[in-house]
Amino acid sequence: MMNERIPENEGAQEKDLAQREWVYYDPEFECDRYHSYIYQYSPWSGLRHFAYDLVCWFGPGRIAELGSHYGCSSFAFLQALKDSGSAAEFYAADTWEGDDFTGYAAGEDVRGQYQYVQESCFGGQNASMLCGRFGDLCGNFADGSIDLLHIDGSHWYEDVKEDYEMWKPKMSARGIILLHDVGEDLFDGRILGSCRYWKELLQTEPRALELPFSGGLGIVFMDGEVCRLFREKVDVSRYQQKINQQDMRNKARVRELCYELKEQDSYIRDLQDQMRIKEEHLARYASDMAAKDVYIRRLEHRAGGHRNV
Repeated sequence: MMNERIPENEGAQEKDLAQREWVYYDPEFECDRYHSYIYQYSPWSGLRHFAYDLVCWFGPGRIAELGSHYGCSSFAFLQALKDSGSAAEFYAADTWEGDDFTGYAAGEDVRGQYQYVQESCFGGQNASMLCGRFGDLCGNFADGSIDLLHIDGSHWYEDVKEDYEMWKPKMSARGIILLHDVGEDLFDGRILGSCRYWKELLQTEPRALELPFSGGLGIVFMDGEVCRLFREKVDVSRYQQKINQQDMRNKARVRELCYELKEQDSYIRDLQDQMRIKEEHLARYASDMAAKDVYIRRLEHRAGGHRNV
C-alpha cells in the first residue's frame, strides 16, 4: 500500500483522439512465455487485443485496475504501454488471495507469480502492485487522477456497486471505466451481480456500451466526445471474429491434448501390465528360490547325518 497520495495527471486529457486512427494490432503478449495456460485460457483472454488497442489509441496517463489476480488483463495493458513507448503509470490493486469467483489457490503463490511476470516482462514500465482492499486503497488516489479504470474484483452486486461508486470520482474528465463480467452468461447456474448492476448503470449512464463476449465488458465514458469517437472508429465485430478464431484453435488444441492423453494413458496401462507380469515372474522366482533353499537344507541335513555315522 502506498503512503503518499497520488496526484492528478495530464494523461489522456491532452490527446487529440480525433486525429488518431484506431489500429487493430496483433501483438505478442510476452506474459505467455510464463504460465501460458493461465493467460491464453483465462476468461479475460478474449479481451486482450481490445485492451491493447484501446490503450494505444486512448493514450492514458494513468491506469488503475481493481482485481488483477494472475494478471491476464494487467499484462495486456502493460504490453500496450511497453510497445507504444508510453511512460504512463499502471497500478494493479488486489489482495491476491482469491475470492468466491476466482477461487482460492491453496498453497499457490499467486502474488509471487504475478510479481515475477511483471518484473520479467515489464520491469522498465512504471508499474506498481497495491496489495489491499479496494476501499482502503481508493484514498491514495486524488479525484480526477485516473484515465482508465478496470473493475474486475468481487462480482457480488453490492461489491461491484461499491467499487464503481467509490472510484468513479477518481476518473479524469475524459476517463474511461471498464467493468468485466457484465454479460448474462451464467456462473455456477446464476447471473452474476456485476450483470445486475450493469443493467442498472445502463439506465443512468448515457455514455455506456458493452462488448458482448468473453463474459461481457462494460465501457463507461466520462466524456461524450470520446464516446462518439470510439463508436465511430471501432468495429467491435473484428474482436468477436478474432475470439472465434482463437476458440477454434483452442478447441483443436484440446482435441490434440485429448489424443495425447489417451496415448499416454494407453502407454501407462502397457507399463502397468508389464510391471504386473514382472511382479508375477519375480513372485514365482522367489517361490522357486524358497523351495530350492528348503531342498538344499534337507540335503545338507541328510549329508550331515551320513558324516556322523
